[in-house]
Amino acid sequence: MHLAVRRPQSWTTSSLVLHGQLRRSREDADAAREAGRRAGRQPVRRLGVSGVAERVLGAPVPAGLRPLLTVTALSVAGQWMLTAYLPIYAVTQLPVTTGTAGALLAGAMATGLIVGPVGGRLADTVGRARVLVAGLVLQTAAAALLLVAPGRTTPAVLAATLLAIGFTLRTTGQNTLAADLSAIDDRDTVFALLRTAVNVAAAAGPALGAALLVFDWSLLWAGSLSVSLLALALVRRRPPQPSLPAREGPRCPRPDGETDARTDPASLSVPGEVPGDRRSALGPDNRRVAVALAASVLAWATYNAFEIVLPVATVDVYGLAPSTWGLLFLLNPIGVALLQVRLIAWTSWLTRAGRLLLATSLMGASFLLLVVTHRTIAIAAVVLAFTAGEILWGPASQALLVELAPPRRRGTVMGLLSSAATAGAVITSAGGLALLSRGGHVLTWCSVAGVAILSGLLFRLAARATTHPGATPQSSTCRN
Repeated sequence: MHLAVRRPQSWTTSSLVLHGQLRRSREDADAAREAGRRAGRQPVRRLGVSGVAERVLGAPVPAGLRPLLTVTALSVAGQWMLTAYLPIYAVTQLPVTTGTAGALLAGAMATGLIVGPVGGRLADTVGRARVLVAGLVLQTAAAALLLVAPGRTTPAVLAATLLAIGFTLRTTGQNTLAADLSAIDDRDTVFALLRTAVNVAAAAGPALGAALLVFDWSLLWAGSLSVSLLALALVRRRPPQPSLPAREGPRCPRPDGETDARTDPASLSVPGEVPGDRRSALGPDNRRVAVALAASVLAWATYNAFEIVLPVATVDVYGLAPSTWGLLFLLNPIGVALLQVRLIAWTSWLTRAGRLLLATSLMGASFLLLVVTHRTIAIAAVVLAFTAGEILWGPASQALLVELAPPRRRGTVMGLLSSAATAGAVITSAGGLALLSRGGHVLTWCSVAGVAILSGLLFRLAARATTHPGATPQSSTCRN
């Protein structure tokens, strides 16, 4: 007997409902354009936030996903109001040396390596929404601590630690919720929309922080506290259901042309999991999960070469003004906001393995242009090429790990992915700048390119048996 999977219709709307919303939104938009063309007039443009967002992003935003995107954008903006300026605050406002400040902040950042797996396990047991809320609470506490204890080293280090732990918990919760919301053939699009919200907020947060910092550090911390409290109020007002997803069955056609995810009583258990056995591992694909996580560490190390090493090289090695680098960096968030969903759609013909190999190769090989020339136009070309690779890599790598993980262990895998991101940042912070200062920029960029290509090969190995990202896998168990 085959049953349609049903989940609570709230924030965590079932993946089938979200899939239907995406499909119907595209069909309605196409029908409106066709009707307008036949009538010899332009189609009526929708007004409002959703209409503007659709035109900017290049895809409709399903109603079931909007609350998660809103909370994510607010929480990321509040986080980056702290993250972008905390190192400057530590160096200029605390009674410590620059080296000591760097060591203290690196130690605080490293806590994410430990918290990631714990947060992922909690997402699988107590619920994704509660982990998301816990991360927001810690982020809010970090801003409050900086506000009430200005210029003191111990509270600042504690705030940095709370921020790192809160970031790991929040990203684990939001990524797992996005995975639960997405259908098999919509995951790349859903993660692309989520990543767009993150990147736009990560650019808006520091900009708002800069405006507040003109007046006082306390006003900056108060602004971050206010934005974080607003995000916390929204997620508490419309909390997601904490229920765990059942195992997804094959995508089966219905007589009306839609699709159902079918399951049977046997599929309610996770592959490789003994019912009732809490000690079960990730499942039969745990080796491929490990390979994908190793690839993610290397990919995040490459990503942080763009955020950490390239700015230093641009200013200290190539002699550009910091303001010039700031303008060049703006090409990245603008490109992500405008092209994230569109580029995913344009490359939908690629397999996920091919997309990941292309993405990481673009990210790493783009730096090799600086071996030949480091003129301003060349640095701009590096930023654009890297942005294209980043756009392809982010959603595809997250979707790959979701497909490899058993549904009831998604939180664990997303927690490990958060730890992988932290590990990549630590590796680049510790080794990238040291290599630049001791080995020179040529050796640095060649090393970054090598790490990126190795990451792509590992992704390809992990994704060798996954389906085409746009395919709809079916099974002989499908019956009308």
